[in-house]
Parts: sequence; C-alpha cells; structure tokens
Amino acid sequence: MQDYLYESFDYNSEDFISVCDELSLWSAPFGVKLLDKLPIRKKLNLLDVGPGTGFPLLEIAQRLGRSSTVFGIDPWTMALKRIEQKIQTIGLKNVILVEGSIEKTPFQDDYFAIIVSNNGLNNVEDINIAFSECFRILKPGGKLLFTFNLPDTMKEFYSVFESVLRDENLIEEVALLKEHIFLKRKPPEFFIDLLHKNRFVLNEVVTDSFNYRFADGTSFFNYYFIKFAFLEPWKNIVKQENMESVFTKIEQTLNVNAEEIGELSLTIPFAFIDCEKPAEF
Repeated sequence: MQDYLYESFDYNSEDFISVCDELSLWSAPFGVKLLDKLPIRKKLNLLDVGPGTGFPLLEIAQRLGRSSTVFGIDPWTMALKRIEQKIQTIGLKNVILVEGSIEKTPFQDDYFAIIVSNNGLNNVEDINIAFSECFRILKPGGKLLFTFNLPDTMKEFYSVFESVLRDENLIEEVALLKEHIFLKRKPPEFFIDLLHKNRFVLNEVVTDSFNYRFADGTSFFNYYFIKFAFLEPWKNIVKQENMESVFTKIEQTLNVNAEEIGELSLTIPFAFIDCEKPAEF
C-alpha cells in the first residue's frame, strides 16, 4: 500500500516543528561523510551505536526503506524518547530502539550486516570491549563504519587554554587538559591497532575537516552546543577557585585573536573508518 500518498504534515503543529530540524552542525559533517560511504541495499539489519536524538539513525532508516530494520542503541534515556517521538510523528515502521551500551548488547551472534557510529564509539567507556562486541554481532563479511574527531580538534582554543593555565602556573591542570584531549580525541592509529587486535580487516581510512566559525570568544562560549557538550568537562579541569579567572582570560584572549584575524575559526579535523569482519575467520 502506498501510504505516502495519503500522509500529510501539519506544519503549524508543535510536534512537527519540534522534530523537523534538530541536527546540530557539529554532527552533520561527520554524518554526511558516513552517509556518503554507507552501502545502500534492501533487506539489511543495521545498528547505529550512539544515535543521540536520532542522526543519522532516522536518515538511514528512511533511505534503506521498510525491507530493512535499523536498530539504535544508546544509554541516554531522554534522547531515545526524543527519537521515539520523531518515529511516531513521521511514521517510521522500521526502527527499533534499545537502551544500553555497545559494550554489552542483547543481540545474537552474526546478526547485523552493518554497524555505524557517528562520533559515538570514541565516547564509549571501553572501546576495546565495544569493538569486540561489534565483531561478535556482525555477520561474516559485515561492515563497521564510524567517524570520530581527531586530536587537533579546536586546536586554536586548546592552545589558548593551555597558555592561560601555564601563565597562571597551573601545571597540574595542563596535564589534565592533555589527558582530556587524548581521552576524547584519539588518532586513527589508536583505533586501527585495536581493530586489528579484534580481528577486523581495515578497508579505508578517510580524513577531512571543517571549521566552527564565531565572531569572537564570547559568542563561542555562549553557543548552545559548546555549553551543552563541551563546557562542563573544561570546567572540571580547573579548580573552583581558579575557574572564573581562567575562563575570563581564555575568553579575552580569544576575543583579541578574533579582533586581529576578523573572526574566531576553530579547526575540526575528523576521520572515517571502514572495516569489516572477515567472511572466514
């Protein structure tokens, strides 16, 4: 039955407005690269690891169509509820959501043809266990496709952060800053090594970058996604008694730099990896 011929949306409804455009510009460039590389076929079981509020999970589900089933696994309860609202609003029939982590899933061996993750696998608790679980639940010949941001992410900001900490003689905090960067932004070689240890065959590694551009440091720190996704871990690097002083100096320095250059432009390098479970192992 051609249901789409009889479906329509109320463009003035709160439900429609709430779901029609919620993709952050942070996630989009990573996800577009992943979508460009994604095999598009019928009758697939596909898993999205860490879909957040629904990208690229819902995009993939619609592109693959109803002959495929697209699963999403995420520990973020409220994000999954948001995805469910979108599913109901736009009428998707081929999405199954699972609350949990990729380190321990309920799926049977050799179940998925494709596993994807858009800047998600680099944020799990234990990436080695995550890769091992991905290998278990992938079919022989199945693909693991994922994106992640690289160590030089926002290097223009982090260089100022480190400089301010050194000026304040906060040497322990400098070490914490470097630890924070490595924890969330590992080089491709790190992932490639773990993939090989978990018996994956590497097919392709692609690197790219985009820029986050702001008028100055003040607009940067007040940008909703920076406050939502980044600011709290940065604050945790600095002791409470030094926080206001340190961030004031960072903001002022970024503002001066932006005045000299004409804007604050932050480099966001990222990588895409295509690997697979061998057909015979």
